[in-house]
Amino acid sequence: MKKIDSKSKKFLIILGPILLLVIILSISYAYWRKSATQSGINQLDTLKCLDITFTDVTNAINLEGEYPIPDSEGMTKTPYTFKVTNNCDVYTELDINLEVLPVSTLSSDYVKVALNNTSSLLSSNPQVTPTIDGATSYAISSGTSLFPNDFATFDLRLWVDEATTTEQGANKTFQSKITVTASVVTMPANLTLQIPDQPSGSYNTNFVGATWNYKLGGITINSLDSTDQKINLTSKTENTENLADYIMSLTNDDGVYNEPATDYRYEGENPDNWIMFNNELWRIIGVFDESTHGKTGEKLVKIIRGSSIGAFAWDKSNTNDWPASSLYNLLNTHYYNGTNEESLNYCYQYSITIPGVCNFTETGITSNYYREMIENVTWKLGGIASMSTAEAVYADERGTTETSGYIGLMYASDYGYSVLKTSCARATSLGSYNSAMCGGKAWLRGEGYEWTLVPHSSSSISVWLVSGTGLVYNDPASNGCGGRPSLYLKSTVKKLTGTGSISDPYIIIS
Repeated sequence: MKKIDSKSKKFLIILGPILLLVIILSISYAYWRKSATQSGINQLDTLKCLDITFTDVTNAINLEGEYPIPDSEGMTKTPYTFKVTNNCDVYTELDINLEVLPVSTLSSDYVKVALNNTSSLLSSNPQVTPTIDGATSYAISSGTSLFPNDFATFDLRLWVDEATTTEQGANKTFQSKITVTASVVTMPANLTLQIPDQPSGSYNTNFVGATWNYKLGGITINSLDSTDQKINLTSKTENTENLADYIMSLTNDDGVYNEPATDYRYEGENPDNWIMFNNELWRIIGVFDESTHGKTGEKLVKIIRGSSIGAFAWDKSNTNDWPASSLYNLLNTHYYNGTNEESLNYCYQYSITIPGVCNFTETGITSNYYREMIENVTWKLGGIASMSTAEAVYADERGTTETSGYIGLMYASDYGYSVLKTSCARATSLGSYNSAMCGGKAWLRGEGYEWTLVPHSSSSISVWLVSGTGLVYNDPASNGCGGRPSLYLKSTVKKLTGTGSISDPYIIIS
């Protein structure tokens, strides 16, 4: 009769490949072995299913002719991919070890290992009990949760550390194998999540393995092994500073330039101007004074959504009067309030013949927390008869015609100034931005054809847009082009954390 220890039910899978790494001359081969061990007497009343399978996804690593390389190159190597599957209705945790076989002559001090996206020097990992006599086993991953009837996929990479000398690595061999141990664990039941009424910013949690994901605006649970069945969020005590003041304190090295002298703009191919707003990634155009937005004595930060909300007619009736246009009304009613525009008063992709889909209950401004950060400003509506330089367009846009509203679009000059003048001379017409050094270096160039806020002053039906090739030209307002909402944040908005990169965007609070 088989014996299973009911107190510690573990299923040990010992798997290949054996990995051979040689500096000068080498061969590689693989073998597979699977074994299960147990002790004690079966207790049928407490016995739980524990059935884990291991599957190759790609072939074993072949490291013939290897030589020392930097980590950046090692992480691009083709990995050995394997999949571990939990075939039972129990929660398990996986421990993955790399065992260096006793025949190896290359020290683990000179071998880099990466499992998925985490790399380290092999010898820096904790040592655990090996399954083969004389081997040295390193724990390269531990505590990975595997849900019932779920699977996890792993990418394994090995390479010789760049710092390895010829004396340390020449004519040495390295042989290892993978071991995967799966253990049944207990998941806390009936978790209670206690969060603030309108969570924003960054938080501490009391639950082991739980973190606040600022991009998703929610909790991410990385581990289920906790005795506490409540998750409480508490705001982190961090220093804040006024967002506009912070941006104005940045330098050219940060991608911020004074163009014109009253404005602070992010310029260049890809500056770190990413900001988390409405639980989405937006980008900062810059900081502007009252001559642009009409708020006396205030410096306001202007931002634009990271991507379009769809293709829409600027005006379904083909006129270029922004306050009366269908897109103005769509953005300042349904998008601003996060509602579904089902009546087809404004939601058209082309003229009045092609209706659009304008359900903004998820993609609109759905939270009062963010809605209250938006300033109701003056939008200048000066028209342009013919396209010219960013400076000339900037002056024309600030004509006598204007309206008020919460949501607008980018100006043609915003696009024109979003490229460095060292790359694209300011004497260049925006109508000639279809080059690698102009439109190709402008961060504000988005996803194909996009509307601006600027009407054609010599026509009652045309509006200026940024084309897919990067130049600015005019098209009938009834045509469908990308609509990327733009808005001004209130002057009281503060920067909480973040560096502005796409992976670490600015987090703001009111």
